[in-house]
Amino acid sequence: MEFLIYICIHFMKKYSLIISLILFGLILNNGCSTSLDINATEKPILVVYGVLNPKQPIQYIRVSKGFLVDGDAVKYASETDLSASNAKVTLTEYLIINNRVSNTPSKIYELVPETSIPKEDGFFNKNQILYKTQPSDTIRAGRYYELEVKLLGNETLSTKAHTIIPSEPFITAPTDKIQVGQGNVLFNYPEIEFYNSYEVKFFSRKNTNDPNEFLTIGRGYELRIYFKYGIENSPGDTVWQPILRFGPTQPFDKSSCTATSGQMCYRIGAQSFTDFLRSRLTDNTVKYVYNDTPLNESTRLEITSIDTALFNYLQVNSPVYSDFNVVKPEYTNLSNGALGILGSINTFSRFVNIGNCTKHLVKLNNTPKPGEFCK
Repeated sequence: MEFLIYICIHFMKKYSLIISLILFGLILNNGCSTSLDINATEKPILVVYGVLNPKQPIQYIRVSKGFLVDGDAVKYASETDLSASNAKVTLTEYLIINNRVSNTPSKIYELVPETSIPKEDGFFNKNQILYKTQPSDTIRAGRYYELEVKLLGNETLSTKAHTIIPSEPFITAPTDKIQVGQGNVLFNYPEIEFYNSYEVKFFSRKNTNDPNEFLTIGRGYELRIYFKYGIENSPGDTVWQPILRFGPTQPFDKSSCTATSGQMCYRIGAQSFTDFLRSRLTDNTVKYVYNDTPLNESTRLEITSIDTALFNYLQVNSPVYSDFNVVKPEYTNLSNGALGILGSINTFSRFVNIGNCTKHLVKLNNTPKPGEFCK
């Protein structure tokens, strides 16, 4: 029972498939009541997913249809048009003035289908249509955005949702670039020895000069570390690999960090990032390298601020926070019976350098052991 609930949630999030609706109906029927008719006449619903991010030049909204049917769900899906290629997708921006949403839109964006991204193989992915904004459509922090999706030819199949973009967080530790030389002044990014634990400290929002930004903090935060490396075949011949991502990391209890009043803090456990890299860079026959020149941008720490709707969606669907003794409905902030989520995030990043012990343990750039402490 518990496993089926998790599978249903997983499928609903990743695929928005008809089969997930069948599983969900079966779970509710077995776990809550015998009054649910899973063989009811098929009824189309919209399935919409979107996360707005002002740091990205283009915003994407994924739209598809789902059905509850009597019979072979896979066969039905293969014979029925579940796509939403004829949808009208609109994103409307409103300012928040004196803690109230304005009655007059400040911008209206008409999204268009994305055709340049190749579809993944699979039974159902062809039915998922990505709608996108234009590069000139700027999404800003502290604004209220309302999404409306209508299926042309079937205007009753529509939905709305809204989100307020969180203000940008601000990392105070590590700092920005620092002076590391005299005379001909040389600057570099701070060095972190991930062999030891490290506390990332930040404020929930950064001060802004935008008079139209409604200052709002996120409902939750996440920490990630991004690392760019390559495999050196010979001097001057390096094949750069896909960027590695460590995290997201959830916050520790406040008592475990030494942040001052008003700050938030995440502790990166001793050797946790080091062990992560060692688990990925495992081929002893190659030379792993990365750019360690001054002000290189190989290692990036990122704090993500998450709005309330998306935070709740993540909490409800996370096995970590789920109570498997309780059958819960699919969480959504979409109207008119649609499934999915419209949320928003904002991010702030700092670049850092990796300490010599970490580089040695991970076998980066043939770094020698810096001391007996490093093991």
